[in-house]
Amino acid sequence: MGLDALGRDIFARMIYGFRVSFSYAVGVWLVAFSAGTIIGSCMGYFGGIFDLTFYRLMEIFFAVPYLVVLITLVSVFTPSLWLLVFISALFSWGNITRYMRAEFLRIRKQDFVASARAAGCTTAQVIFRHILPNAVTPIITFSPFFIASGILGLSALDFLGLGVPPPTPSWGELLRQGKEHFMAAWYLAVFPAVGLFVTLALINFVGEGVRDAFDPKRY
Repeated sequence: MGLDALGRDIFARMIYGFRVSFSYAVGVWLVAFSAGTIIGSCMGYFGGIFDLTFYRLMEIFFAVPYLVVLITLVSVFTPSLWLLVFISALFSWGNITRYMRAEFLRIRKQDFVASARAAGCTTAQVIFRHILPNAVTPIITFSPFFIASGILGLSALDFLGLGVPPPTPSWGELLRQGKEHFMAAWYLAVFPAVGLFVTLALINFVGEGVRDAFDPKRY
């Protein structure tokens, strides 16, 4: 695959760049989906004024522009992979929270939940042992697509110079080199772009298969 602008092997940086991108995406997925599942479960289960108040606070919080906050924090703190994971997860738990809230609002009225309460189960047992296993469809369905968007998001941040600090290898950094030296070294842009396309396509295919497997309309 040749060498980059500083004489480093592109194939090696592609492999290590995939590891960095995948670690970032999985890290954001774990933090965001864990927080979103817990918050959405509590909102849907308790409902009432708790649900309404927290939903209004969510709308205010997610009105803050993500990119402005990212640029501010990166300029204040030393940029690192885990700082990017924390910032991205901080602004990524909203969608799964809404889906889990909707699932809990639907399931909490069913008979087996009333039976669990009548049997003396605590609130935590009702939420995590009885309702949550029946409400995991959004988590399973959206996880592959969320990881794919995380890989693409880190590549975009690295391309803009807001991602992982050098000399950490990343596909976005190779794409930026390809843009700057495209006439002399076109492969700097082509190989990372092809790798990014193939990775995102394969993850999306996995997501399609998972979604079809858990689609009740297919049975």
